[in-house]
Amino acid sequence: MLRVPKSSPGPEGADLAPGSALRWPKCECGNPRCPDYEPPAQSLAERLSDRVAEINKRSKGGV
Repeated sequence: MLRVPKSSPGPEGADLAPGSALRWPKCECGNPRCPDYEPPAQSLAERLSDRVAEINKRSKGGV
């Protein structure tokens, strides 16, 4: 039979919430490889310009 002792207080005497060891703080490194990376929002003009370029590329047979 496996006996597990009652949880002891965490650092500074605080009890840790169940599952708290699985929570990681959000990374703020800004590296595109990072799972927390959020690309900067594009302006409306940039989105429209990208869309026009995509449509022009398709219309010229560059699928």
